[in-house]
Amino acid sequence: MILSFYFLGSFFFLILNKAVRGFNKSNKFIKIFYFLLFGTFFTTIILSINYFCARNKTNFKTYKIDEISKISNPFLKKDQNLRIFHLRISHRQYKTIVLRTDKNVEILDKTKSLQLKLSEGSLGFEIIRNFSLILK
Repeated sequence: MILSFYFLGSFFFLILNKAVRGFNKSNKFIKIFYFLLFGTFFTTIILSINYFCARNKTNFKTYKIDEISKISNPFLKKDQNLRIFHLRISHRQYKTIVLRTDKNVEILDKTKSLQLKLSEGSLGFEIIRNFSLILK
């Protein structure tokens, strides 16, 4: 869904590209750069509206973790860990969440499920407000 916003912004660029006569004379690298930039800008605006106009009502959902991956990052402090949690939403749907946390590595690796505090954004996309690890 978010990818469609990106392509929609890029589509608007193509429309504006034909409207501006002087832009057609510039080289191809600049055209590709503006094509990508306009799609990114449009996606950022849409997701910002979704986040800042979100509803205050929150609900909790618990998801089972299928796999935990590690990311090594030299810029993180030694007591901070970066993990990727692969969550199963339904039979064929998965969600990937990257968490940067100060929790102990052993606790992160023993986590069986993840409880997310979610609120609904103004455009219908869920926003993760908080999370908690469940060891059971």
